[in-house]
Amino acid sequence: MSQSSQTDPVTVVLSVAASLSTGIVVSVLAMPKGIVEPNYGGWLFLLLPFLCGASAAIVGNWKSPLKKYAGWHLTGWWFLAVTVILLAFRWEGLICVLMASPLLIFGHAGGYYAVIGLKGLSAPRAGQISLLPFVGIAIIYSAHQIPPTETRSLTTIMEVDAPPDQIWPLLFNLPAVHAPANPFFQAGVAHPVAVRSTGNAVGAGRECVLSTGIMTEQITESIPNQRLAFRVLNTPASMVELNPFGPTNPGHLHDNYVVHQGEFTLISLPGGRTQIVGKSTYSYTVQPAGYWNLWTDALVRQIHLSVMDEIRRRVRR
Repeated sequence: MSQSSQTDPVTVVLSVAASLSTGIVVSVLAMPKGIVEPNYGGWLFLLLPFLCGASAAIVGNWKSPLKKYAGWHLTGWWFLAVTVILLAFRWEGLICVLMASPLLIFGHAGGYYAVIGLKGLSAPRAGQISLLPFVGIAIIYSAHQIPPTETRSLTTIMEVDAPPDQIWPLLFNLPAVHAPANPFFQAGVAHPVAVRSTGNAVGAGRECVLSTGIMTEQITESIPNQRLAFRVLNTPASMVELNPFGPTNPGHLHDNYVVHQGEFTLISLPGGRTQIVGKSTYSYTVQPAGYWNLWTDALVRQIHLSVMDEIRRRVRR
């Protein structure tokens, strides 16, 4: 059987229908058995994208397998259509779809190459294709395991042209914090908008006002002009999902990402300068951990920088 070089509308429709049907069937089968609740993140961001992507590629290519460039052309149309449907029915928001898109496309690629191999159209890839069932089994197995809580600490350093005694009060009260320029924060990812405290001694309350709610904190260490540490008592939603069709509030925005503590250390430098060292400790239960580390670390670092930039603006001489 030869490979087709064109993607027709019927193929796109069948591919999208297969993907959505797979998602619905997996959801119906998983929820009554309690699979989703103990490992919501693994099911949502690992198993479901792989199966939806693979089923779309298999159905779209089974009757008349597409050539490589046309196969990826189908992927583009399929992904666009599924994204619009997810947004229109308010099952998901744009940011999470974009963040999960590499996993969706990985599943689609697996299904595409499986069809090509089964049809005998790509002998040189036989060795790779023979591994695909094992990859699928490994993904399904991983998604069904209760994931360990991944705890991480991230440190960010910035030098400011001001002495520690000018910076110290701003660690407790910042009337306003400029939103980071990163487009993900502009689109709804939680970021600080203000900081306020009831005092500066150990035991005093501190609040980091986020774009999604108030993060309540309690001061655990306070050495004037040197070190401030606090524990976090609650973590608001990690983002407000961007959806042009109306508000959405999927479950993974709550409890899957938790901040535990934070600290600032001020190191005096020659010439009246100060090195600010900010550190946050947080955990999450979303799989695959190695992939989401890339996102969480980058976003937490940007949050650190936004607070430090605000401090630098206010003490600039």
